Amino acid sequence: MCNAALFDMAQLAIGTVGQAQQYQAMRSSALASERGQFAQMQDREKQIDEQATDEMAERAKQAMADAGRVNAIFAATNLSGNSQERMSRIAQGSASADQTTLERNRDAQITQAQAEAAGIAARTVSTINSVRRPSFIGAGLQIAAIGTNEYDRTHPKPSPSLSIQDFGGEDFG
Repeated sequence: MCNAALFDMAQLAIGTVGQAQQYQAMRSSALASERGQFAQMQDREKQIDEQATDEMAERAKQAMADAGRVNAIFAATNLSGNSQERMSRIAQGSASADQTTLERNRDAQITQAQAEAAGIAARTVSTINSVRRPSFIGAGLQIAAIGTNEYDRTHPKPSPSLSIQDFGGEDFG
């Protein structure tokens, strides 16, 4: 086989292996980046949860203090009954509404963080899919084609010569 054909085959094989290595390196890098971003998102979710828990505990303490103040005011004035119960229920209702708002805010922040994590995963898949993957089968077929072309070039087939007699006609010449 001609040296040029062997060179072309070797160059194609080396190029395909290089592409495969580049693809693997890029894929590994994208997945490592994704893992790092997911770890950050998990930390963020944990911080959101801890902050909401702290705020809810603080609001519960504040509600207890408000209830104590209401009781102290009514004890100091020697009043009781419907007014005291009404004021206690208002304080409890306010604290309950605040707790619900804090829960909703926490849930919304967690949902947003999870949506961002889904976006990270989608970007990683997109990045990996955007890189051209080498085809070892395609490279093998190209190498085979180079070899076949080189063989055909170095071993020409005799051309069949046709004449009119081959078709049952007379030769007038």
